Amino acid sequence: MQPAAGAAVNAGAAARARLQIVAEAKRRRVNAATALFVIGCAAAVLALFAMTVDPANSGFLGPCAPTDEEAADLRAASELLLLAAAAQLLGATTARYTAAWPFSLFACALAFPVSYRAYVVLRMLVGCHGHVGHSATLAVHFWA
Repeated sequence: MQPAAGAAVNAGAAARARLQIVAEAKRRRVNAATALFVIGCAAAVLALFAMTVDPANSGFLGPCAPTDEEAADLRAASELLLLAAAAQLLGATTARYTAAWPFSLFACALAFPVSYRAYVVLRMLVGCHGHVGHSATLAVHFWA
């Protein structure tokens, strides 16, 4: 083999390797954006569920049934979660279809408010509205 032909083969292999690395990075960004989209959908469903908690029909919860004031607080927290989830869905959709680093980072940044709002709503739902003192355990499990 001539030296020029060997150099061309090496350059072609290097170019293919660079293309594979770029394609793999794009695939990882797309997968992350898809996961953020699914998490945003789940947060929106949680918010819509929490908005529909009616104190009049919550007798089956026993001592954990929310009062009217707790239900109003839960609805207010759910509205904030729904807004944060909608922002995350928009950011994740943009990141999914553009697959560029700035959009991916923006979508990841939008996940933090959703996580906080989801924690607040879950604490209100699962934490028995202040009647149970295991909120620290709930926080550890949620954030883990």
